[in-house]
Amino acid sequence: FAAGSTPFTDVKSTAWYADAVSYAYENGLISGYPDGTFQPETPLTRAMFATILWRMVGSPETGSADFSDVAPNRYYAKPAAWAQSQGIIAGYPDGTFRPDEPIQRQQVTTILYRYACSEGISGTDMFPDMVSSYTDAGKINKYAKDAMNWAVRTGLLTGKKKKSEIRTAPSLKLKTGLPHREYLTFGIARSSTGNLHAILPIR
Repeated sequence: FAAGSTPFTDVKSTAWYADAVSYAYENGLISGYPDGTFQPETPLTRAMFATILWRMVGSPETGSADFSDVAPNRYYAKPAAWAQSQGIIAGYPDGTFRPDEPIQRQQVTTILYRYACSEGISGTDMFPDMVSSYTDAGKINKYAKDAMNWAVRTGLLTGKKKKSEIRTAPSLKLKTGLPHREYLTFGIARSSTGNLHAILPIR
């Protein structure tokens, strides 16, 4: 496909994320929906995010996942198993993966942080407080604090309205709440050189 050209009927060549979608499609990171659409404003689910990250690292083979809600015939079965085996996604205390649950910013950040740690990317061993000045810092779950500090310090994650909110909770507002498909695709395309600091596309 030419730059900005995609097979998806709902991605115009003039869209700001068109080149990124084209890149992600051509490199096998996304396949779209059966009706030929990309659905750029559809919130990302945990299954979608695990699958794109798994494809980005080469779709490695692994065993089966221990999650009680991941059937072996589902498209996200191998991605979930890989992420679990690498310690990137731990799942919930009840033993579930919850594949269809929309993924939150702090979950995305934590997964990327764990991936960075597993790859030995520099800067993952220092946790200065970078988030306490945000008015919603108290909403950050304990498991995500190191990851959020890391993401803010490295520039992966920024707040809204000059540090008023870091937006860790779900929101229906595009660009400020739950990650949407076009933002993740944009970030992954930017990370094609292997720079993890460009993966997180939430601004």
